[in-house]
Amino acid sequence: MLADEFVAQIVAACPALEIESIDLAAQQPAHVTAEFAKATYTQASERTQVMKDTLNESDALCERVLACPSLENSMFKQVRLL
Repeated sequence: MLADEFVAQIVAACPALEIESIDLAAQQPAHVTAEFAKATYTQASERTQVMKDTLNESDALCERVLACPSLENSMFKQVRLL
């Protein structure tokens, strides 16, 4: 995979990097449902517990991706500096 080759070159240049991969084919997020869409477009302060539960998986994935200091989006590879 091209992403793996790209990351290998970066790590070779800077071995102190920590690499974290998210394989969305192996760990597929749930498909968007009507309930998910409704929860997404409802103000956070107005969401019911059911709506919050519906968004939990998506929120966790977004938090994981956004927590990474450096992200290579197009290939879904995260490169985290130690």
